[in-house]
Amino acid sequence: MYPSRQAAPGLPLVHPVVEGEIVPDELPGRMSVEDVLALPADLAGIEPLNLEERAGQGRERVARVLREIHGSGEAALPRTIKLAGQVAGLISPVTGQSEVSDDEQLELMRVGSRAARALTFMLRQLSGALKSSEEVADIRDNLRDSADEMDSILEPLEVTR
Repeated sequence: MYPSRQAAPGLPLVHPVVEGEIVPDELPGRMSVEDVLALPADLAGIEPLNLEERAGQGRERVARVLREIHGSGEAALPRTIKLAGQVAGLISPVTGQSEVSDDEQLELMRVGSRAARALTFMLRQLSGALKSSEEVADIRDNLRDSADEMDSILEPLEVTR
């Protein structure tokens, strides 16, 4: 429910318009909505959609993403893999001793688990392109090893619920 609005004395709330009636400009010197809508788009700064240019931008974006993945050791995913190895090296595989505090380890686990989730989403999105081949066997083996490692991390976490 909305409260009713009171019109100023002697003025109607709505100007009644009869279908087909030509309504005069209520503000002389200003364009009506119909006049603005009838203007050419370029006068309003609107450019027509160029589908060829748009497709080219999409191809450039894909090429940029692929360069960032495979371009060099400084590319996004190779660098992520390298940094993950360095972070894992903060814990001695021999002694189990850490070079960082427990709080820092927990923060690294939190950030790492978010990264694992993001990478899993990416892999799921890309999985539609999988074909039967030797490369698929390598992918499957990597994912199974990752799942086994994730299970070994999850088991103690499930107990602490």
